[in-house]
Amino acid sequence: MLSSGSLIIAVTGLASVTLAQNLPVGQVNYSSEAQPDLTPQTVETITLSFPDCSSGPLSQYTICNQSAPYMDRATSLISLFTLEELINQTGNTAPGVPRLGLPDYQVWNEALHGLDRANFSLSGDYEWATSFPSPILSMASMNRTLINQIGTLISTQARAFSNAGKYGLDSYAPNINAFRSPLWGRGQETPGEDLFVVSQYAYEYITGMQGGVEPEHLKIVATAKHFAGYDLENYNNVSRLGYDAMITQQDLAEFYTPQFLTAARDAKVNSVMCSYNAVNGVPSCANSFFLQTLLRDTWTFDTTDGYVSTDCDAAYNIYNPHMYASNQSIAAADSVRAGADIDCGTTYQYHLNESIIAGEITREEIEQGVIRLYSNLVRLGYFDGNSSEYRQLTWDDVVSTDAQNISYEAAVEGITLLKIQRREKYRSDRSMGQRNRPDARKLLWHTTLPD
Repeated sequence: MLSSGSLIIAVTGLASVTLAQNLPVGQVNYSSEAQPDLTPQTVETITLSFPDCSSGPLSQYTICNQSAPYMDRATSLISLFTLEELINQTGNTAPGVPRLGLPDYQVWNEALHGLDRANFSLSGDYEWATSFPSPILSMASMNRTLINQIGTLISTQARAFSNAGKYGLDSYAPNINAFRSPLWGRGQETPGEDLFVVSQYAYEYITGMQGGVEPEHLKIVATAKHFAGYDLENYNNVSRLGYDAMITQQDLAEFYTPQFLTAARDAKVNSVMCSYNAVNGVPSCANSFFLQTLLRDTWTFDTTDGYVSTDCDAAYNIYNPHMYASNQSIAAADSVRAGADIDCGTTYQYHLNESIIAGEITREEIEQGVIRLYSNLVRLGYFDGNSSEYRQLTWDDVVSTDAQNISYEAAVEGITLLKIQRREKYRSDRSMGQRNRPDARKLLWHTTLPD
């Protein structure tokens, strides 16, 4: 099997001379630059609120009818949008629809090993959330129950923060890429290199976050990332944004996708993130084989309300540096039509109107992705007021879950060390009248594998 290390070496010849070579003056060449220049709208953390379904403008519509099927509710809402309002909802920072009383929403929330991108207070309540060990340490415990418990506690704290307007109802976690080569540099974000272990981590973390397998009351939408072939940051002047991984069908089946199969088919994850890189010449976020044929058609990822989000600015990267599309409007259309519903970034919001005018995409194709997002918000109780499940969680629940000290348990169980045996060599120094004095320069260290 081709290793990640050999993959990296194999593609180093794909440097920027073959990618993004005809960019307009002033645009960054992301073939070699690994950090996207995200817009302020993309990165901002905003104060969130809930729609008023008791007396607000939405109260007269099906979206607020709790007895209606959740897909009917979401579809009815999206049908009320003008084209401009619809396109505004396709980014991670959605400005809402003021005339309908629909608040702003933020899709980009993080929970790799605790809440991140939460709108933390400067002091007092909601100043902090529990930080658990990095996934590679927690999973070294080989304790599936512990991983599920971590996901459960994080989602409880997430809902408490959400109720205070400081966090969304979904999270870009877990990272279930397998870690094989230390050249990557992000190995601590992953559960490890063994596919069985990574798949079990995915199952337990996702079901902990979401409240079970297809629960009656969805707790937090988990997002399995980064799909697929993603294991390079910036190596030999090749960046993660422009990396084109040459991967055989066997390697895809055996190493790069089994954990996503587990996430979609078994854990019933409600969201998946497509990655920055390309695989065999096709950017992951424009890859219908990944997002439709594998994910939805083969692995039964929910075709009605399971949604795909791009990594942040990955839709733009279809144009620069991959040059798979000749401009940003085509890149946006390619991504949506391949199956990427929501753009973490502003490429959709800024350019899908151009795509419509150019005939590259239809309103119905854009609607499908937004309906998938809002159907999840319906299932999460976003439109159901204080009577919805988990709406009563508060700061006290953050404090009580932290007091369980599961972060300490995960650190203790996960610590793995080699056994070190120290043997001291002594010398006799008759001239100084000393015998058998340890000399630090003469210590002999022998490392053995654990018994």
